Amino acid sequence: MGAPGGGSSWDEGRLDLDAPIQRYLPEFTGEGKDRVTVSQLLAHRSGMPAGIVIPRHADAETVRQRILLAPLRTP
Repeated sequence: MGAPGGGSSWDEGRLDLDAPIQRYLPEFTGEGKDRVTVSQLLAHRSGMPAGIVIPRHADAETVRQRILLAPLRTP
């Protein structure tokens, strides 16, 4: 779900911006990921790396796995 879908879901009360991402995506696991909120992810403040390498012709599941397995960056 991107920002447009997130906004619509928030307007309808189906998305809590202060909730951890794991509420909506339980597979989002790893060190510190349990503390990442929807709001942080949408604002690009979650600690997810900006340069996740995704093959040019990757299918949706490959993209999903690359994102889920990416470690958070910590300051």
